[in-house]
Amino acid sequence: MTELKVKEWIVEREQNKAARYDRWIDYSRRNDDGTPARDGDFVWVIATVEAETENAVKVTLETGAIVGSVAGWSCWIPKSQIAA
Repeated sequence: MTELKVKEWIVEREQNKAARYDRWIDYSRRNDDGTPARDGDFVWVIATVEAETENAVKVTLETGAIVGSVAGWSCWIPKSQIAA
């Protein structure tokens, strides 16, 4: 598993899809040093990288911390939305 720092709107978009299947993506808002993020642009997600193209990464995002659904959620994340 890998931690990725991604734009928050990506997580919100995927969460809207996953909620239809009673899955809740685990994420946290924090800076690199562990302090809470203030700008709200990025969130941290735990993911398993499944595939990669030149422009995007297919990941399975971790779910279950809130409601116990550990099935995960697969999606593509554009590389432009991942912090370096």
